[in-house]
Amino acid sequence: MKKVVFIVIFAAIFQLVNAQNCGNGRYKNLVFNNVTIDSVTYSTPYGLKMDIYQPAGDTLSARPVIILAHGGSFTTGTRNNDLTIDSLCMNFARRGYVTASIDYRLASVLNMIDSVQALTEIFNAISDGKAAVRYFYKDARTLNSYKIDTNNVFIGGNSVGALLFMHYAYIDSLAECPSDIQTFINSTGGLAGNSGNAGYSNNFKAVINLAGGLNVPGFIGPGSKPVVSAQGDADAVIPYDCGYPLNGLMPVRMCGLGSLESFITANTTGSVSMIFPGDGHIPWANNAAKFTRVDTVVRDFLLVSNVG
Repeated sequence: MKKVVFIVIFAAIFQLVNAQNCGNGRYKNLVFNNVTIDSVTYSTPYGLKMDIYQPAGDTLSARPVIILAHGGSFTTGTRNNDLTIDSLCMNFARRGYVTASIDYRLASVLNMIDSVQALTEIFNAISDGKAAVRYFYKDARTLNSYKIDTNNVFIGGNSVGALLFMHYAYIDSLAECPSDIQTFINSTGGLAGNSGNAGYSNNFKAVINLAGGLNVPGFIGPGSKPVVSAQGDADAVIPYDCGYPLNGLMPVRMCGLGSLESFITANTTGSVSMIFPGDGHIPWANNAAKFTRVDTVVRDFLLVSNVG
């Protein structure tokens, strides 16, 4: 039976929990009772919006931000109808983070069963994710409306939203990509993408990967950023090992945690992986106990990562 794998430096946990709790448990406990939610357009070229959650009444001048993307097979879903993402945004805002749930460009179902169209959509969505991150850097350098600590930017998502941000995180250069992937990246604006907020940073600190995957496991190379992952080992929507997503309907190979784990272990420091034995896709979506487990492990992972 597979067990939860925790790749964590426990000394760092002890040191950081004491440093970050600041007496009131900020970043660990739900210290804020209320949250405000603003809807903003982050991509002018495509009219894309995100909901930004903030702890109500917070006076801290530099706050970490978590930017998340919803599931929906790249064909459905919005920034406010993925219960996992909505719940994480709310919980982490109550812990003292700024959080954001983004929309991104979607495709038709027919497009997602064509390999060319499917890859185009995936890299369009990655482009959108980068514009969302740059939005916060732009705000921090200009109006500073959200009081973001740009040393602590976290990205991730649920299902294909995680797949989006996993490719964002681990494709560092065109040279590491197969020639066909290079073509799709170039056609969607290059590594920076074409969704707006040009000239600002794409940097991030760590990744939240809930049932996501990568086209090529080797994208996770030496010195890669840490990631907290969760997946059921019977997942066929995003294959736990390598295969074709959506139960074989999408003709673009993707590899889930079963194939990624060895690359994560070899090439990152401080990563955490949760395996749900016998479970299919996103088992935490309809099981409160499993969601609580995901929420708690992500919380503890970010406590370690959120070191300023």
